[in-house]
Amino acid sequence: METNISNIETPNISEPAEMYKLIINELAIRKIKYCHWKSNFHLDNALSGDEDLDLLIAKNDFSEFSNLITNYGFKEATSINDSKQSGVHHFYANDTSTGKLLHIHAFTRILTGDSLIKNYVLPFEDMLLSNLKFNYLIPTPIKEVELIIFLFRNSLKGLSILDIYMMRNSYKTTLEEIEWLMDEINLEIFNDQLDKWFPDIDKNKLLQLINEIKNSQYSFKKFRLMYSINRELRCYKRMSNFNLILMTSRILIRLLFWKYFLKRKYMRLKDGGKIITFIGPQAVGKSTLTREIKDWLGKEFDISSMHVGKPPPTFITAPFRLFLPLLRLLMPSQRSTQVEKEIETSQSRLKNISFIHIFRKIILAYERKVFLQKIAKKVEKRQIVICDRYPSEIIGAVDGPSFRKELINYQSSSLKKNLMSYENSLYKNIRKPDLVISLKLDKDIAVQRSIERNKPGPKDTEYVKFRHEMSAQPDFPHSKLEEIDTSLSIEKTLLSLKELIWRNFQ
Repeated sequence: METNISNIETPNISEPAEMYKLIINELAIRKIKYCHWKSNFHLDNALSGDEDLDLLIAKNDFSEFSNLITNYGFKEATSINDSKQSGVHHFYANDTSTGKLLHIHAFTRILTGDSLIKNYVLPFEDMLLSNLKFNYLIPTPIKEVELIIFLFRNSLKGLSILDIYMMRNSYKTTLEEIEWLMDEINLEIFNDQLDKWFPDIDKNKLLQLINEIKNSQYSFKKFRLMYSINRELRCYKRMSNFNLILMTSRILIRLLFWKYFLKRKYMRLKDGGKIITFIGPQAVGKSTLTREIKDWLGKEFDISSMHVGKPPPTFITAPFRLFLPLLRLLMPSQRSTQVEKEIETSQSRLKNISFIHIFRKIILAYERKVFLQKIAKKVEKRQIVICDRYPSEIIGAVDGPSFRKELINYQSSSLKKNLMSYENSLYKNIRKPDLVISLKLDKDIAVQRSIERNKPGPKDTEYVKFRHEMSAQPDFPHSKLEEIDTSLSIEKTLLSLKELIWRNFQ
C-alpha cells in the first residue's frame, strides 16, 4: 500500500504533552503506520491531553504499537459498550508533568454509524493510511479524505434520535469543523478519492449535504438527504435493522442504568479493581488527597470513595447509635478518645475497660466489617475504590482491632474478655488493600494545619499530637506500602501522588 504524503503543515497548536512527544518520535523511528484520523480541527486539544487522541494503526503494526505505549506507562482499559466493537482499544497514562490522564483511543478497524452500535464497516482504513500528511508532530489524512469521512459519519448519525439530540447541542462545533475542512480543499482530489473508494456513491448527494450542514441545524430536507445516503451505504451494514434495534435498546438501558441509577462511569482498567487507601495520623491531608484522587481518576474510570474510619450504621447497629450522643454527654470520661489516651499514657498500658467502651468498639468493628465486605464486592466488579483510612493488622493501632492480648487478660470479667476477643475477631479475614499510601507530616506542622483548616468540629490540638505519638502505628505487611511527604504544596504533593498511584497499577 503506497502512501501519499503532502507537504508538512504547522498549524497553530498548543504545546503537546511531553509523553506524546516521546511516543510520536518513537513511532516515527519504528516506522509504524498510523494517523490521527478524525476531528483534526481540534488536534491541539488532543495532543495537549484535553481530549482523546484518536489514532488509526495499521493492523500489522498494532502489536508493536501496543508494546511501545505500554512501555511508556499506558494501561489498557475497557468500556462496558465495547463488547461488540472489535478493533477498538482504550489506553490511559498519567502525564507526570501535568497530572493529566492521557487517553489514546486506538483503532485497527473503524466502525461508524450511531454512537451506541456503530453498525457500518466502511473501507476507511486503507483510504486514510494511503493519503497522509504531517501536521506538526503527527500524521493526519489529507483534508479531502477527512471531509469524506466527516460527511459519511454525520450522515449515518443523522437518523438516530440520540445522535440528532447530541448533534443539535454541538452544531456550532460541527459548523466550525466543516468550514475548516472546506478551507482550500481540492474538489478534484475529493471526487477522485470518492471514485476510487466509493464508486457507487452519488457524489452530488455528499456535496448537497455540505450545504445542508452549513445552512441548517436540522430540517426535513436534510433528513431525507441523509436517509438517501444511508440507503446507498446499506451494503456496509454489520447487522439487520431488527438486530440493531434489539442491541441498541439493550445497550441504551444498560448505559442509562449505570449513569443515572448506579451513578458510575463506563470505563474500567483491564487488570481489574483495586483498593487504594490513605492512612496517617490527624491533619496530614487524608481527606483532601482522597477527594483529589477520586476526582482525578473519576473523570474516566468506574470509581468509589469510602471513609472506612467512619462507616455507616447497619440495620443492627443503628438503634445503638442513637444512644451514643447521650452517653457522651452523661459520661464524658468514657469517650473513646479519652479511654484511648488513658491506655496509651499509662505506664503499664493496662486498664480496666468499661462495658460501654467495649460495646462501642464492637459496634464500630461490625460496621467496618459489613462496609469492607461491600467494598470487596465493588473490587470484584473491577471498580477502583479509594479509601480514607483502613483497618490495620496491628492491634491497638488506629482503625484496627482495639484490644491487645495483655489488656484482655488484665480484665477481671470473663464476659469482658470474650467481648474484647470478639471485637478483635471481627477484623479477621477482611480483604487487604492493594495499595496503602502512608502520609507523613511533621507533628508541629500537622498541629498548625489542624488549627487553620476549614473542617467542622473542635480544634483539639492535643488529640492531633496524641495520634502522631501513639506507640502502635498501622502496619500492612500483606499490602504494597508507599510513603508520601505532605509537607510540600498541594500541587507538588498531587503530582508525586498521581505518579505513584499510576505506577502501582499493573
